[in-house]
Amino acid sequence: MPGSGVCGSQRGIIARCDLDHGLFVRFVLLLGGPDVSLELLPTMAESTLWAVFKFELTEDKLMIKPTLRSLAAVLSFCLFPLLLSAQQSKAGVLSAQEIKRVVPAAYFFRGQSAPVQLRNSGGFRTADGKLVLAGFVDTSGYSMDVQAKYQGFFITEVKLNIEGTELAPGEYGFGFFKDGKFLVMEVGANDLFTVSGHVDDKMARPVPLKVVADGDGYRLYAGRKWVGLKPE
Repeated sequence: MPGSGVCGSQRGIIARCDLDHGLFVRFVLLLGGPDVSLELLPTMAESTLWAVFKFELTEDKLMIKPTLRSLAAVLSFCLFPLLLSAQQSKAGVLSAQEIKRVVPAAYFFRGQSAPVQLRNSGGFRTADGKLVLAGFVDTSGYSMDVQAKYQGFFITEVKLNIEGTELAPGEYGFGFFKDGKFLVMEVGANDLFTVSGHVDDKMARPVPLKVVADGDGYRLYAGRKWVGLKPE
């Protein structure tokens, strides 16, 4: 089972919550005698939460009805982390808190690990929950030839289309050149491909690195330079 544990209790009533892929929670209320299980199926449509109740009683046990107050208290304990998890799993650009949880502190590339600049990292989540991450790395420990082209890490769990060129899921390095071109390398620092990027001259306050939504895809910015990333 993907995840389970005691999530709350009120007046002797204990609720065990089992999480299945972030979309299904089963609450088992242990009411001293019978087991009563409540299956809650959240739907993202109009933020509505529908509930299906199923009572499992054995013939030699009597049903003990919980008070409404006790039942509400138990459900409140369990529903809050469920709804929070659903919000955190929403497709789109990752928040600063999500970046802190998923971006590595160091990244291996060309024979060594180097610290990742968390403040200059970004990413997005696809509709099926997969991640694409990118961020700058401290390259001061690398040779001059690596520093000349390697700026940061690039991790994708899905196939991407980058300015017309496909990139398979995996871990890579990347770099933007002064002329706006974007280079992708495998972790051995061998070049995979280079594509022509874009320059956003109208950007008022460029930052070192960020990811923004762009229609059905995304843009990876380094200052005013950017390339389009489209999940396939």
